[in-house]
Amino acid sequence: MNDSRRRDFLKVAGGVAVVGGLAGCAGEAQEEDGDGNQTEEEPAEPAPEDEPPAEEDEQPPEDEPEEEAEDEETEATGDDLIRIAHMIPDFPAVDVYVDDGEEPVVGDLEYTDVTGYLDLAAGDHQIRVTAAGAQSLVVFDEQVSVPAGNTTAVALGNPDAGNGGAGGTDIGFQLELYPDDNEPPAESINDARLRLIHASPDAPAVDVLVGQTPVFENVAFSEAEYFDLPAGDYEFNVLPANGGAAGGGGGNETENGGENESEGGGLFSDLAADGGNDIGFLQEDDEGNETLPEEDEDTDEETEDQAVFSFDASPESNGVYTAFATGYLDPEAASSEAEFEVVITQEVVDGDPVEAEDD
Repeated sequence: MNDSRRRDFLKVAGGVAVVGGLAGCAGEAQEEDGDGNQTEEEPAEPAPEDEPPAEEDEQPPEDEPEEEAEDEETEATGDDLIRIAHMIPDFPAVDVYVDDGEEPVVGDLEYTDVTGYLDLAAGDHQIRVTAAGAQSLVVFDEQVSVPAGNTTAVALGNPDAGNGGAGGTDIGFQLELYPDDNEPPAESINDARLRLIHASPDAPAVDVLVGQTPVFENVAFSEAEYFDLPAGDYEFNVLPANGGAAGGGGGNETENGGENESEGGGLFSDLAADGGNDIGFLQEDDEGNETLPEEDEDTDEETEDQAVFSFDASPESNGVYTAFATGYLDPEAASSEAEFEVVITQEVVDGDPVEAEDD
């Protein structure tokens, strides 16, 4: 900027002096002096040579908007937020470090704890997880690509690590990142959103029903699915998918041997094009209004008898929730006291993400 503001000044010595050697030519010398006076006004002619510095003087204002534009592009990255959930049964509390930070961004995170949202710019970050209060006991230290927007990072136990122990007890540490759909639900009867994250090491793929109505289908270990539904009070029943046995480890294969896809297939391939859940969850009354299905006590009792677990939830209007299925279906086989449970968190309240509280 200083270089562009430097100016070169042109000094012009004008005037043509006509020196006459003859005394008799004094009058002519005076006329030539008159001409000389005109030639002394000629220094105004180099004004065009003075203009380039003036142009250079105008250049900085043109540069300044460009710099402001660059700053605006840098700042216009949006809100990149991340929250962290500890869902490994029997695993000790942990501290989480990001990049070269000497202090943990999250400290003493215990099993089933879920933080609020923290600021973390999108991109590659070195994530290090240690036992709480012991930096030397590192359980995870890898570069992780964090997406833009809102993200939930979940510490999971992998039942396939080390060829798998009885009941999935030989557990490796893995960190899974799940993009969060935190846009307010559509302004319709489906005004709340619920997600299921399967984090139970010994549970098979599961279905989740309300009465006889499927909400989630064939969700395997480490997979996640969303479902929009009306705000209200619900009892959800968890059943083994495809009529499978309640136990035996969390695989990613369906009954037909194909690999199960958590997005774009199964239940969600039947969703209506307008984003509604056109799968019989909502019914129409005699006036054509959408309503919740009527309860059938007999069929509901049958579902409850088949369920391996039931849980209640009361999603509110314009709220987004996650249900973490964790713990062991067969804790005795896993030599664990961590029984199967569903931990429900709310990540969006009235359309706003829930930020982490300052300690």
